[in-house]
Amino acid sequence: MFFRYLFSSCQGTQWSCTNHVCPGTCSVYGELNYITFDGRRFTFSGACEYLLAQDSCNATSTGTFQIQAQNVPCGSSGLTCTKKVTITINNTLIVLEREKAPVVSPLPGASGSSITVRFQISERHFFIVLETDFGLTVTWDRGTRLYITLDPKFKGQW
Repeated sequence: MFFRYLFSSCQGTQWSCTNHVCPGTCSVYGELNYITFDGRRFTFSGACEYLLAQDSCNATSTGTFQIQAQNVPCGSSGLTCTKKVTITINNTLIVLEREKAPVVSPLPGASGSSITVRFQISERHFFIVLETDFGLTVTWDRGTRLYITLDPKFKGQW
């Protein structure tokens, strides 16, 4: 969901207020509760693979990114949590998996074998964070919390 708020900052010795559009965030948390970019809430329990976000739903055009989560039972309680997050950006496949190092490779079957997308993966406290140069951020605690944040320029594309 994108919010417009009045943003104040100090410039020199005076406060300056401007309109600022916030990024959109989609969340997965707890026992597979989902909050979409437009703020709608859903619960999907069970071991399955879910398509969380992509920038194209049109069968005739290809998007630049797609994010999928694989959910599996975790522990003996029967709860389900995210085991793996797969991020496809253009011709690049990025796999974030619990208890493993991130894997980056060319998308199977893609023309050319070089990785052309610019991104960085970092560890921040309990989270692994992927940030791209085009405004996509994926933040995951390698368990029950996953956040996808998009730059305001993507508003209306989902």
